Amino acid sequence: MQALPTVTAIAFSVAVLAFSKGQKGEILERKIINYSVGDVDPSSEKFDRIYTTIADADEKRKQEVRNNQLGPWWKVKLLQNLGKGKYRANDFDKDFLLILKLDDPNIESVVAINNSGETIDLKRESFDKITDGELWALRLKKTNEIYKYITVLGATRTIPIVKLVTPPPPIKRMTKAQFIKKLKDGERYVTQIKTSTRTCTSCRGRGRVLSQEPIQPGKLNRSSLCQNCNGQKKEPVYTYYRIQW
Repeated sequence: MQALPTVTAIAFSVAVLAFSKGQKGEILERKIINYSVGDVDPSSEKFDRIYTTIADADEKRKQEVRNNQLGPWWKVKLLQNLGKGKYRANDFDKDFLLILKLDDPNIESVVAINNSGETIDLKRESFDKITDGELWALRLKKTNEIYKYITVLGATRTIPIVKLVTPPPPIKRMTKAQFIKKLKDGERYVTQIKTSTRTCTSCRGRGRVLSQEPIQPGKLNRSSLCQNCNGQKKEPVYTYYRIQW
């Protein structure tokens, strides 16, 4: 069995990909060292570190998939509280009717944005207390329904109705028992360990990079902090391991 590098605490990166039998991924194009855990005591600290890191990454990946299923956020301005969970709103392009109810099971698709740009969990708020002109961020879906109402000037107007996206089921964290079973069933996980550092390939060890903007006559070219190494002049070097039973 290939031994892992000796470190004070084996710090696996959260960038872990699961591979079932025969499954391939872009990361497999890199040099990967097979690492079998079949003879590692499942109750040991070493095994716990491996499991915890992979479970964390698996949970993060599932959350990203779930967020994609929820769809993008709409930035919405409330124009008028019509009562009974109905709001006339605008997405800075067109008006629509937004239906929100306190007992809506899709309520997690909503957050409010205050004047400071901070988000407010609406599970703790009453929709009836929301005032006109507030900004919300919502995950919405269009419908084929139309809402008709009378304006203050007496004109009849119709606007489309939008509703909250139905969220997929909450994600569940992989247990250690499930992790072991998956490995025994042939599933593999690719992870990475920081094994050394090298001179930053973006700034070539300077910690700063020159601006790409054209140099104005009589002015010096400006530089900015290297985003790759955050000014540290070094970048990590990772070794990739395929965790298998």
